[in-house]
Amino acid sequence: MIMSEHSIETMIQQLTHFGLNTYEAKCYIALIQNGQSNGYQISKTSTVPRARIYDTLTKLIEKGIVFKHEAEQTTYTALDYSELLQKFQTQYNDVIRSLETQFEALPKTQNETLLIQTFHQEMHIKDKIEEIIKNAKTIYISCFPAIYKCISEKIAACNPNIEVKGIVFEETASYEHVITHRQTTYTNNLHNEKWFILINNQNEMLYGNDLSVKSLAYYTQDPTQIYLLKNFIWHDILVNEFVKNSNQDEDEWIKSKRETFFK
Repeated sequence: MIMSEHSIETMIQQLTHFGLNTYEAKCYIALIQNGQSNGYQISKTSTVPRARIYDTLTKLIEKGIVFKHEAEQTTYTALDYSELLQKFQTQYNDVIRSLETQFEALPKTQNETLLIQTFHQEMHIKDKIEEIIKNAKTIYISCFPAIYKCISEKIAACNPNIEVKGIVFEETASYEHVITHRQTTYTNNLHNEKWFILINNQNEMLYGNDLSVKSLAYYTQDPTQIYLLKNFIWHDILVNEFVKNSNQDEDEWIKSKRETFFK
């Protein structure tokens, strides 16, 4: 296969990323193309000036990439390219491992900017739910049936002994510390506003739309957001327990107060 001049230039550029200069890269490629060659032939093929060819070859010999053969005429051969690439890979794997260790050991300051990660696909949302549940001791939930079903399946599969606390809508609660939200005119008219909140004891939170509405969720470790939404769950539980134990019809009163507040 005949390679274009552009392809050769690309190879030269790529070899410079691995510590070769341009002349060294050109010499190596020329030797791979032509096999065993003398200095004149290498200079001609590679376009490296004759005045620079021998010091360039000497540097390649020192790097273990080119070999010199003394006979009636001095010639040179190149390390097989597959061995060279393996050599580069080993070197860079060592560098990456070293950097990884050093980065982990770096002292870190608390970053004031806490990012929120967004998920737009159902599969990724379910994977994140599993990740949050997997190594947690406790989770706090507020959710509708689609997400509740997913959470229950993930608990059964990867962490059946986890403690679950919270409130669930339109579904019979199946955990000791989870209650079913009472039916109200407000909850009965939630169509595209159904949500979910999932918080674990390791300060991770995923929240967003119920999967029956759309696939959209947000992940954060921001302690302020987690504090607010955990208290939202607790407040909802408290109101439901209060109404359940009251002799009065509180729903109408709550409805009128909600309408006044949100209008």
